[in-house]
Amino acid sequence: MPTKELFEKIQNSKTKEKNKKKYQLALYKRFSMPLASLIFIFLAAPITVMVQARTRVFSIVITILLVCVYYILLRAGDGLGMNGFLSATFAPFLPNIVLFFVGLYLLVR
Repeated sequence: MPTKELFEKIQNSKTKEKNKKKYQLALYKRFSMPLASLIFIFLAAPITVMVQARTRVFSIVITILLVCVYYILLRAGDGLGMNGFLSATFAPFLPNIVLFFVGLYLLVR
């Protein structure tokens, strides 16, 4: 669904509240997903320094684990956003925020 159509569905007063949340999550996910690539780049620097002495397989395993953690946090954010525990504007950014602080911690350490 195009972004303009998502805005219209959100603004439409006849749209059910649950559907509005679904559309809001879809809209904000369009902004949070491209940001994820920057977050992974931010995580790559400290992980590269930590894993430099280890094998290449270990690096691949860490990368796969980080992608899995990101996906789990993304699904959790969707669920929390749909159920109203988090705002639909914040929920898609949950994995980005968590992994940003993990990267910041690793960078400072």
